[in-house]
Amino acid sequence: MSAARINLLPDALARRYEHRRQARRWVPVWCVTAALLGLLQVGLQGQSRQAAEALLLVNERVKPLHHLEARTVALESESRRMQTLLTRQAALEQSDTPLALLQVVIDARRTVAGALQLDALQMEDMPALPGVSAPTDTPPVSGKRLVLSGAAESDVAVSQFVSNLRASNVLANVSLEASQSQSSAGGAGRTFQLRCELLP
Repeated sequence: MSAARINLLPDALARRYEHRRQARRWVPVWCVTAALLGLLQVGLQGQSRQAAEALLLVNERVKPLHHLEARTVALESESRRMQTLLTRQAALEQSDTPLALLQVVIDARRTVAGALQLDALQMEDMPALPGVSAPTDTPPVSGKRLVLSGAAESDVAVSQFVSNLRASNVLANVSLEASQSQSSAGGAGRTFQLRCELLP
């Protein structure tokens, strides 16, 4: 029969001794855990740098695609504009020419900054040039001219209207034949008369 162990240390000192013994037992575990956490942090930092470098590489490769996308949008817009012009030209080649021309004039008026009103729109035949004879086996062909007259609140409005008509690609030789100032109850303004040729 073994003898009973007698603890002669005070309880507080015994507990302190036990805590130190337990701490010394867990020190290797804590060291290994800290080392593993450090290695894990280093690995995560390395992966983060690799991900950032990969993202930069992807952005560099995607930049040309962004330029192509912007170019595609611009080309689509230009294509729609050209299609509109071709549609207008095709409409002018139909028998309903006055209505098609009226649409062109309305579109040119819509974007003018300031008040501008049209008082008259007249189609007339353009006489053949003197001294120029057509072949005997084909009938003479004369073009068409469009005469527009109206009033605007400023020279700027008239100039912008003329520029819009020229940009329509339907009318040629758009010229301002007359322009003079006028005064009315609504204020000062200008009357004008334009003459332009219908493209064949």
